[in-house]
Amino acid sequence: MAKLTASHDPDPVGFHLDLGFGKAFNQILLGEPNFKYLEQAFVSFKPTKGKGFEADFGEFVTSAGAEVIETKDNWNYSRSLLFAIANPYFHVGLRTSMPITKAFTGGVQVVNGWNNFTDNNSGKTVGITGLYTKPKFVWAGNYYTGPENTGTNKGFRNLLPGADHLQVFG
Repeated sequence: MAKLTASHDPDPVGFHLDLGFGKAFNQILLGEPNFKYLEQAFVSFKPTKGKGFEADFGEFVTSAGAEVIETKDNWNYSRSLLFAIANPYFHVGLRTSMPITKAFTGGVQVVNGWNNFTDNNSGKTVGITGLYTKPKFVWAGNYYTGPENTGTNKGFRNLLPGADHLQVFG
């Protein structure tokens, strides 16, 4: 896998673009042949007086799961069925984050499910993220839920547990 990255930190507007080439990208973007080299492409907004609030819009890698696409960054390298089938690779939509305390950052995402650029129904997946950082450890938690079966078209009323399809990662 080879990757080219271009980015500009938000001040207050920025962007991030990752283009990848190789067998890993052929697998990750298998269902999206028109975007087969695009790992991430998003625009960021970080208001000057926003107290650390940041919003990203576009396509970004998932925050769910223990493995990442770049093998060199995997502390749990397996390329297992869990990574290849049960975890998302990417999301398309809106992702936000905001430092709540010095140690905790929370976020909300509203996305087109997982691993698809075009929404497969009229519903959205909502993600809640949390990151707790201390000098000797880091805890990250993620929760995704939404009516993401193809053609369900039930809108936002199925965003709570008991929805047609529930996705939970932590």
